Amino acid sequence: MFALSLVASATAAQHTPAFIWSPRQLSEKVHQKEFLREATSADLESTVGALAGSELPPSAKGGSPLFSGRLDSPPEVQLVFLADGLTTEAVRAHGSRLPTLQGLMEKSSASMTAPFTLPTAQGAFAEAGMRVGGAEAAEEFLRSNAALYTNKAADTVVVELAAEDSADDAARLASFDAAVGRITDAVHKGTRGNYAALLTGAHGARGAHRKLAPVLMPAYLHTTPTLLTAQVVCLMLFIIFMSGFCCLFQLQTPKKFEEPKSS
Repeated sequence: MFALSLVASATAAQHTPAFIWSPRQLSEKVHQKEFLREATSADLESTVGALAGSELPPSAKGGSPLFSGRLDSPPEVQLVFLADGLTTEAVRAHGSRLPTLQGLMEKSSASMTAPFTLPTAQGAFAEAGMRVGGAEAAEEFLRSNAALYTNKAADTVVVELAAEDSADDAARLASFDAAVGRITDAVHKGTRGNYAALLTGAHGARGAHRKLAPVLMPAYLHTTPTLLTAQVVCLMLFIIFMSGFCCLFQLQTPKKFEEPKSS
């Protein structure tokens, strides 16, 4: 069954799904594989670097690939789709709006889903030399640089996607699905299936010029062990001081003093 059914069981709104696929088979059999542990953007960068056969970028240090399989040779094009607002919760509720992605995952020789991925930051994949904002700009870029398909080099192209501000989750997923389908189809034809792709969620895609509504973030108490110790000591001294202060004011003198009787 397509991995979207797994994503449908995830309810953590802070996560975004990550979909990885390639028409080429890896040395390790990876077909509709499910990565159930939490993944980070560094893990995704490491995975892309492993597929491209390149060294890990500085931002990916500390991350590990989501699978150990390798391609026998690097792909001509490595697509990275960063979709602004793509969340696991949205896919859980409206996964049927991704029919093109579902077909790609089912038909590709290698495919994996990681539903519990932390949202990718803006600066991720900064080492990629080609970064375009919006589906139309990406399609025009690929038409103008058709040499990428046959230059015998693993070129990483980052495509930042964003839907209309007024679009709901269902419309946003449909927009992402259509854009991924058009761009992937062009790359598939140009490279004759010699490509790999990643789709994941990102917040604040720079190239899409989408104005984000302010989000109220929960307040956190930023402290350190030393500062926390000092705060506890101050609290204890304050309690001792208040106890002594209250006891002092409870002292009362006699209302009258009687003179001792003389014998």
